[in-house]
Amino acid sequence: MRLPLRSVWTFVVFGTGFVQSAIKTDGTKSVDPAYKDVPSPIGDIDTYYPDQHDYPPPCADYSNPRSWISYLSPKRLERCKEPMLLQLSVSQSVDKPDSTVLIRSCTFGSNSTSIQAASQARVENPKKSAKLYQGGSLKTAAACAIDGEPSDVQLHLGESGDKQDGARALKLLEGLGRFFDVKDNCDENLLFAYYQKTIAGVFIGTGLGKPTAKSTIGAVSKTLRSTGSSERMIAELCDGKRKPEQAFGISIVSRGGLAEVQDQLLDWSQGKCALDTAFRSSKLISGVKMFDIVGMKGFKDDKDVPSTPVSTPTETPQSVGARFFGSILSKRATCKHIQVESGDSCAALATRCNIRGRDLLTYNPKKDLCATLKEDDYICCSSGDPYKPEPPKPSADGTCATHLIKDRDTCASLAKKAGVTNPYSTRRPAQTPPILAGRNLTTNL
Repeated sequence: MRLPLRSVWTFVVFGTGFVQSAIKTDGTKSVDPAYKDVPSPIGDIDTYYPDQHDYPPPCADYSNPRSWISYLSPKRLERCKEPMLLQLSVSQSVDKPDSTVLIRSCTFGSNSTSIQAASQARVENPKKSAKLYQGGSLKTAAACAIDGEPSDVQLHLGESGDKQDGARALKLLEGLGRFFDVKDNCDENLLFAYYQKTIAGVFIGTGLGKPTAKSTIGAVSKTLRSTGSSERMIAELCDGKRKPEQAFGISIVSRGGLAEVQDQLLDWSQGKCALDTAFRSSKLISGVKMFDIVGMKGFKDDKDVPSTPVSTPTETPQSVGARFFGSILSKRATCKHIQVESGDSCAALATRCNIRGRDLLTYNPKKDLCATLKEDDYICCSSGDPYKPEPPKPSADGTCATHLIKDRDTCASLAKKAGVTNPYSTRRPAQTPPILAGRNLTTNL
């Protein structure tokens, strides 16, 4: 098939009609095979049908929400009496009628009685696909390259409403902790959990290492075991001195809705703190370690890079000629390069480049480089000319470069990242189609 000449975005939906769910995103049953060599979900007698069971299957793969069961309404969650992990977008509020709601779910816990499909087909983890643009977020996320610089901090805890025993909240924190402990979730920034109308959500900024989640969840759990929980609880690392990439938050509600927790996680992702609002006076939880990536001071600033060339031996006509032609060839070569991601620091970039911090500053001789990093810019990992971005190109078989959509991605941000045209740039936000986390988006040239 001949590819169009101009750059456009093409949405390709994979996975919401996968074999375990036996439903499509519009709620209708899927009759056709979901993938090559996978039987039709309707024709396979061992297929798991969500409407026939109150519970989704257990979390067999914490790192692959694509393998979880999909629901199209938060009301559906009320049938399950076991604790569940939920993946959904914070930008598509479940309370708004014009939202596109897609909730991926699985159950966890030793007492789970949810059914396991006898022939539950293995679902490939899209984060590990070889076709992802730039290798995907497992290759590019700052938190997948480095844990960050640890420091002792205090967590702010705010509560409102009547006191609860905290058992359900503790169970949800247990499941959320399991998720963020998985190595291949180093690129994940938020998750929800649900247990008999108690809802919890965790947000971790892109500039924090994942050990931050283990430390903060553990500290909050310890507090709940000693004092119980309240109808609404907020625990956060968030203040005016922090960048949005350095924010961390846990929201727990026992008498509210999923949309309330969605909104809170969205606020944290935008750098808005919670404890400035209608909570009782907050207290501090000690014993928390924050692993800072974006604020790392792991190596010297660019002011220490020599401003004058290092002295060289006495030159001969032959060495001058070799150096002259060598410089011409060097100028023709583009440096090895990577793209700056949200939450990146010079230390994280040097780790991803597999070079010393001093070398990073030498290859990128920009004044105040580490203080002026911008998402989607390119930095050099070797000597050579700076990279000038080109739109992604399809593979030899015509398959387009693929981006696995993350929460808060927009058509505009993805178009900028890939260097292609955004066909919705002239439309109002309400006219732009929603893009849901966990789906694949491809670029055609």
